[in-house]
Amino acid sequence: MYCEKEQLNKELLELLEAKEQDLKYNKLAYMFPAKGKYSRDKYPKQMEFFARGKDFMERALIAANRTGKTTAAATEVAYHLTGRYPEEWAGRRFNTAIEVWAAGDTAQTTRDVIQTMLLGHIDDLGSGLIPRDSIVDTTRKAGVPDSIETAIIKHESGENSYIGFKSYDQKRKAFQVTFKHIIWLDEEPSDPGIYTECLTRLISDVAPGMIMCTFTPLYGLSPVVLEFLPGGEFPRGGVNGHKSVINMTWDDVPHLPQSQRDILLAGYSKFERDARTKGLPSFGAGRIYPFFEEQITVEQQRIPPWFAKAFGFDTGWNRNAVVWGAMDPETKVVYIYDEYYVGHTHPAINAHAIKSRGDWICGACDPDGVNQEDGRQMFNIYCDEGLNLVKANKKEKDATILMVGQMFESGQLKIVAEKCPNLLKEIRMYSRKEDGRIADTADHAIDALHYLIKTGLQCMDTAPDGDESDRAANVRRDEFTGY
Repeated sequence: MYCEKEQLNKELLELLEAKEQDLKYNKLAYMFPAKGKYSRDKYPKQMEFFARGKDFMERALIAANRTGKTTAAATEVAYHLTGRYPEEWAGRRFNTAIEVWAAGDTAQTTRDVIQTMLLGHIDDLGSGLIPRDSIVDTTRKAGVPDSIETAIIKHESGENSYIGFKSYDQKRKAFQVTFKHIIWLDEEPSDPGIYTECLTRLISDVAPGMIMCTFTPLYGLSPVVLEFLPGGEFPRGGVNGHKSVINMTWDDVPHLPQSQRDILLAGYSKFERDARTKGLPSFGAGRIYPFFEEQITVEQQRIPPWFAKAFGFDTGWNRNAVVWGAMDPETKVVYIYDEYYVGHTHPAINAHAIKSRGDWICGACDPDGVNQEDGRQMFNIYCDEGLNLVKANKKEKDATILMVGQMFESGQLKIVAEKCPNLLKEIRMYSRKEDGRIADTADHAIDALHYLIKTGLQCMDTAPDGDESDRAANVRRDEFTGY
């Protein structure tokens, strides 16, 4: 009897040890289970990210910190490398072995995060998401201790998959090789050329590859972020043409208790909180007007006739931008209540649209614009078309930027959001490069705003008695002609 009990205990111990070994060296089988505290139904954003791989070549999971975005991408990469898909898998499948790149900021972060998550610690390979019995061989990377260059992974088809570990500090040329089935970029590359090179590696006449980006947008509206967020906003339905983008916040995952959230939140600056907790582009140091839109916008409202008005006008063939401002005589708050934003249109059409808002309103216009056809100054052309214009002061741009920023900060400058979408779009992207120069993004409406604030405020006036054309706040116009 004693021997039987001893034997049962021995078998039980062996089962427990086998289970422990399976949990350690076959983690992939236990990811996103059907039931339990952290079941897959509690992670809808990760599930949606997986599913969209079936239809989209370019995907981004732009998420808050600590939400499991890197874990989600690593899990998918492990599925594809091994061919060990779960029964409920709704994403793309590869029935044969594949070639993959996984890249992070530096060789060290790639090793510490991506390599460790996929393969486990260098002295215990197989303790990551790729099962130990699937790891055929690895090649060490020279110059970086404990770092792996390439891993060979056994695929269910019987063939071998390959994964190469890269980093953005290797520069763009390191990403100029041959076709890859999957490229995973964990955190966004500071050089947008790396993203472009990666896209090129996916081109195939038979079955194009796919790229996955997982990051918290701490660099604000960087070129890579704007690849997925046109105009700096998440697209409707999470689809931007052939790109899929999913936003994931702290509220979308069950594994972050409120006590941890409170501790983390207390350590974040106000400009990075939305990025770290909601996955929204950060108001970083590079952004020139780092204000939340709720701070600087108001809902559509009627502008009373006793408010003094003026406009700023940035001319150009590719884009003509006008913004109208009105000042409350009591509070001195300036409301940017309307805009005109078109390109490739004749001056006569533009002048007609501008005058339709009130032909008496004075405008501060760019004095340097030149007509491409005859070399005439655009300022003079528009004066001949009947616009009431003064030459805008374009000097001391930094001082003007400071003035506008101070007016936003103090609440003296507000934008009617519904009427000025293009101005708001430009403000989101208006930023400085690392060398202090203003980044090369659309700034036509912003220039018009600068002209209005720097020069136009001085020529503001109220509507003449009995003027019937001053109806800008109440009329919905054709977006092309403006009237």
